[in-house]
Amino acid sequence: MRLYLSSTLSDLEEERRAVKEVLSGQYTVVESYEADPRPLWQSCVADVATCAIYIGIVGLRYGFVPPGQGRSITELEFDAALAAGLSCFVFVREVDAIPASRTDLYTNENDPALIKAFRARLSSGASAIPRAALFSSADDLKVKVLRALQRQPGQGAAGPGVDGSSPQAPQSDAAPPATELQKLLWNYLQQNWPTLRTQQSFTRARLLAGIAASPSPEAVFDLARTAPVERLLVATRRFFLDRGLRAWANSSPADGIVCSAIVRIALVAAERHFEAPCKAEAQARSDHDPMLSRDRLVATIEAATRLGFGLCFSPGRDEPDNVFPLVHPVPEPGVRDEEGLALSRSELWATIQRRSVDVDRKLSPGYLRELIRELEEDLGTALVVSSNATGRLASGERRAELQAYLRGDFGVRSFFRQPPNGALPDWLKTIESDLRETFEPILQPQSPPDRAPGT
Repeated sequence: MRLYLSSTLSDLEEERRAVKEVLSGQYTVVESYEADPRPLWQSCVADVATCAIYIGIVGLRYGFVPPGQGRSITELEFDAALAAGLSCFVFVREVDAIPASRTDLYTNENDPALIKAFRARLSSGASAIPRAALFSSADDLKVKVLRALQRQPGQGAAGPGVDGSSPQAPQSDAAPPATELQKLLWNYLQQNWPTLRTQQSFTRARLLAGIAASPSPEAVFDLARTAPVERLLVATRRFFLDRGLRAWANSSPADGIVCSAIVRIALVAAERHFEAPCKAEAQARSDHDPMLSRDRLVATIEAATRLGFGLCFSPGRDEPDNVFPLVHPVPEPGVRDEEGLALSRSELWATIQRRSVDVDRKLSPGYLRELIRELEEDLGTALVVSSNATGRLASGERRAELQAYLRGDFGVRSFFRQPPNGALPDWLKTIESDLRETFEPILQPQSPPDRAPGT
C-alpha cells in the first residue's frame, strides 16, 4: 500500500527517517524526489493522488512557496490529500520541543505568521480537517504513527487489531469509514465479531433485516451507512423497548456487547440524519457557534456530526464517556491559578476527572497532555469538552479563544450548547423528535447538566 510522507525537509529529517524506519516493509513510502518534467509542486501534488494514505509532519517552518502559489508545497500536499479522499494522519511537533534554529522566526525564510496559521488550521477542529496528534521527539512520533495506522480500519499491514488478532479488511467494494462515528462502529465490529456472530439477539435482530446473506462486519457496517435512516432508528428503539428500559445497563457481558453494537449503528444513522443540514449550517456558522438543538443528547450528536468527533457511551448513560461538561471558567478573585477564560491546567484536569478543582494540583503541560493521550487511547476517540454559551462564553470571541486554547495546547475538542431561550429552526424540530424518541428508552440521564461533581 502506498503512503505519502509530507513535511518540510531540513528541519524534520530525523522525524522522516523515523517514520520510514518504523514503516519499512509494511508500506511503500512515497517521497517526491524523482526526476520529473513538471514543476516540483505539481509533481508533489500528483504523487499524493497515487497513494491511499497521507502522513503529514509539521514543525515551525512553513516551507517553500512556489511562484504564483499562495501556499507552501507542504500545505498544497495536505490540500491534495484531502481533495483525493486519502486517509490523512497529521502529526504536529510541540512548540517547546522544537530547537529555535529550526523555525522560520530564526531563519527568516518565511513570515512566522504563515506556519502559525497553518498549525492553527490543523488544530481548528473543522469537520473537514483530520484531528492532529502532538509529538515531542522522533521516538514519540514513531509510536504515534504506528498507533494511528493500527486503528485505520481494514489496514492489516499496519499491525494487529485491537484485540491482538489480525483485523479483517473490508470487502474490496466497501468504502472505508468516512467519519469518526463510522470508524468507532467499524473498529467495534472488528473487535467484537467473535461474540456478535454467536448471538442470535444480534444476528436475527430486526435491525439487520436488510442484510440478504449471513451478517458479516462488512455487511453490518454497510447497512449502517446506507439503509434508510428512519428504519434503523425505529428498529433500534424497538430492540431496546422489547428488552426493557434498563436492558443495556443490566445486561450480561455478551448481551452488553450486542447492545453496544446496536447503539453504535444507531449513532451512525443519527449522524446521517443530521448530515445534510449540518453541512449547510457549517458553511454559514463557525465551529465556536452554539449547537442549535436545546436537547442535551441531541446537541451532542449534532456537535459530533458538525465538528467531526466520535462518541462512546457506557451502558445506559446519556453523557458520552469522552464528553466532559465544563463549569464556566470565570475569574474568581483570591483563587490561585485562576486564569479567567483560558482554563488553568488544574481546571481542565478536574473537568476531565468530573470532580471539583484542586488548585494545589499543579500538573506540567507535558504531563497533562500525556494523561489526556492515555485516556484517549483507552476510549479510542478524542476527548471533548462542552459548555453552555452563556455568561462570559456568550461572546463568540471568547468561545473561539477557549476552543483554540483547548485544541492547540492539549488536542481537546470542544463545543457549546444553545442557551435555553435559543431559537430552534423548523428542520431541527423533526430530527430532534426522531432522535429523542429513539434514544430516550436507551440512555438515561445520570446527573444535572453542566455541573461538575462537588459543585
